[in-house]
Amino acid sequence: MESNLIDNTEYFAKMKIWQEKEICEKYQGKYPVITLSLKSAKQPTFELAYQMIVEQIASEFKRHRYLLKSDVLLEDEKERYQALMTRKGSQAEMTTALKFLSDCQKVYHKQKLKN
Repeated sequence: MESNLIDNTEYFAKMKIWQEKEICEKYQGKYPVITLSLKSAKQPTFELAYQMIVEQIASEFKRHRYLLKSDVLLEDEKERYQALMTRKGSQAEMTTALKFLSDCQKVYHKQKLKN
């Protein structure tokens, strides 16, 4: 299995918290970061807004595709993950996609994630 440390420096380097070196050293890389911007959802139609959110979700699943390569997910979970990553998940699956991604990370990293 790959290292459980995640390089999420790019998400914090420009933030004020980055100046707190002791805190950063203690927690840096121990928790995966799920990033989702809803800016792209500002569209003229619901359908287009939905498609843009699906794109964002698929992109986030791709960014965490190390989960697919691990042996911690069951076969049906890998199939669902693949469907979400390739924008082929059902609307119901998309509704719970971020919770599913968080659950997959929790299993992989063997710890409860911070909300």
